[in-house]
Amino acid sequence: MEKDGGNFKTLFHGNFGSRKVLKERWTRAQIRLKVKDGAGKKTYKSGWHIFKNKTLAHKYMKRFKNTRNDKLCIVKCYAAITRQKPTNPEVLLAEKLYIIGEV
Repeated sequence: MEKDGGNFKTLFHGNFGSRKVLKERWTRAQIRLKVKDGAGKKTYKSGWHIFKNKTLAHKYMKRFKNTRNDKLCIVKCYAAITRQKPTNPEVLLAEKLYIIGEV
């Protein structure tokens, strides 16, 4: 996630017109039926990207080389209605997300 004061924002795509994600509230993902990773060719059904553990989340964060790095954070959360991301076995896709707080 990206820190924005006391709030959080999605890293890439908005959710129902906003990147803002509220803490301590269940948030439903705006599901898109055919999305792709970057220049990838395989499509899949979208959802909140959830890492299976903190180590994998830290590994993913190291991929970012932009000026927003000081705003990036890992959050502890609950996820509901999950499925495996078909293009990355380390990631689950969730239809609902509940952010507890920053790790």
